[in-house]
Amino acid sequence: MDGWPMPNELPRDATIKSVLGSLGKREDYILCVLKHMRLCEAKHGPAYVRIGVTGTGQYPCHKIVYDHASGAEVLFEAYDEDRPFTDVEVGTRDWSSARMSHDQVKDLLGHVRGYAPGRRSFS
Repeated sequence: MDGWPMPNELPRDATIKSVLGSLGKREDYILCVLKHMRLCEAKHGPAYVRIGVTGTGQYPCHKIVYDHASGAEVLFEAYDEDRPFTDVEVGTRDWSSARMSHDQVKDLLGHVRGYAPGRRSFS
């Protein structure tokens, strides 16, 4: 899209990993995302997270999605910190084009906690 990214917007393909350096409370943010992913997985199987790309990346909104049997991505819930919000369109440009799996987010938490690569944080 012409003019992307706009001022105070993250790159279109931003992930939690790519904004890790700008996250205000890295561990708390990742734990919050993992909690939301577990809620989705309990009902629908594997969950993924996409972050909002408007803002500075200090505590980006995030949405939890899963893949329907048809192959379509389905929105489970979107959050501003730990608060769910409404009026979210899955295909809007306010969300990253890239997503992370539960295992990728868990590995990132392990990195933040200083664990050796490949060792899970068990959170």
